[in-house]
Amino acid sequence: MSVLAVSKISLQYLVLFVLMYAPNFKLTGDSASLAILAISMALCINQWPRLMHYVNWNQLRFAFMLFFAYLSVQLIALFGRGDLTAFSTVKAYIFFFVPCSMFLLGSICADHKEPFSRICLMLTRMGTFQAVCIILDFFFPLMRSLFSMIVVQHPALEYSLVRAGGLSSSTGDTLSFIQAFLGIIAINLYLENRIGGRFFSIAYFLNVISMLFVGRTGLMLLFIGSLILPLLKLGLLRSIRFWSAGLMLSALLFVGIFLMLPGELRSFMQEKLLPYALEIFYSAFNEGSLESGSTNDMLENMIVFPVEQWAWLFGYGIFLDPVIDAYNYMGTDIGYLRIIFYCGLVGSIVLYGGFLSSFLRAYFQNRHSSGPLLLVLGLMFFVANIKVAVFFFGPFVSLFFLMLSSSKMEQGVLQKSTISAQQWRRLLSSKKIG
Repeated sequence: MSVLAVSKISLQYLVLFVLMYAPNFKLTGDSASLAILAISMALCINQWPRLMHYVNWNQLRFAFMLFFAYLSVQLIALFGRGDLTAFSTVKAYIFFFVPCSMFLLGSICADHKEPFSRICLMLTRMGTFQAVCIILDFFFPLMRSLFSMIVVQHPALEYSLVRAGGLSSSTGDTLSFIQAFLGIIAINLYLENRIGGRFFSIAYFLNVISMLFVGRTGLMLLFIGSLILPLLKLGLLRSIRFWSAGLMLSALLFVGIFLMLPGELRSFMQEKLLPYALEIFYSAFNEGSLESGSTNDMLENMIVFPVEQWAWLFGYGIFLDPVIDAYNYMGTDIGYLRIIFYCGLVGSIVLYGGFLSSFLRAYFQNRHSSGPLLLVLGLMFFVANIKVAVFFFGPFVSLFFLMLSSSKMEQGVLQKSTISAQQWRRLLSSKKIG
């Protein structure tokens, strides 16, 4: 492989990493976004003629639906006292996340006939790399200092004794959700025999371990996806064998590594880390109920609704608290309620409808290939919105733009290749007849 090819692949991974984890680099600050956008454009600029030959750009409706949804939400919010949260979101999506994703897809599609599979493989490798960074961040203070010198980590992770952020500036919940999505993508690659069992076992195990140090909510999301995807791909009996083998291997790896740890670290994990990270499972085993402190707090203190009837329809136009800095409006973290407060039920329907229609259309168009994975990721997306307003977080939108668009691109490439092959066979048969 030439130096130019290696450089191109490295830049593709860099762009994808920034899109997924949105790190705020300390040395470059806001200028990093412009640099990444320029890099993504440079990767694709010489590939447009070939790319246009393969791709029907009318299939990329997701971007335009996204723009329409967020701009509609902003117009609805303006009826209230509104802040500019949605406007900032639209601006970031239009001028950074979606263009970078599109240019990256153009670069990958020009070099690979299966861009969806290539994107999934890149995401799996990148998620494994981030998992290693999170584990190093937690166990080695020197690595935590190094990572904090490279990126601005969220304070809840940087100064916590039981959590770590790796090379990311996200909160614990959002980072754990991203890792959960990438873990499900790794399962899909393994079920389709696109990665070996050894690499899958290592990648998935590291991903699960990293989420112990990031956010326990992501573990539940990964657990849900790990149950549903094999059912859709394999059926019940083969799924049971898959789950059993995975559970047994994970248990052996975890116990083996746990016993190899030094005594003090083992005691710390046993007494503090594991009860915190696996609180919901500890609660189920000891008390017979699936609950955690954060879940109870959400149910008891964060379920609040608008008072006026018009606010139910159009919201108050407020996403962040106007008095307390960096505090959610009405003190709720629940994504569905935050969006109702911001743009009401009308804006919520517009926003969710655009995403839901994209997921369902992609599933029915690719039911026997990428459809099951897209359906599970879409379900996880809406489940994650209970905890965090993921519809206003750029990496999640980048992830689904990449997944939905690359699946459409791959379908278009295969269709054109099939048509070309059929035409070639007809040409040969006509020559034989002549």
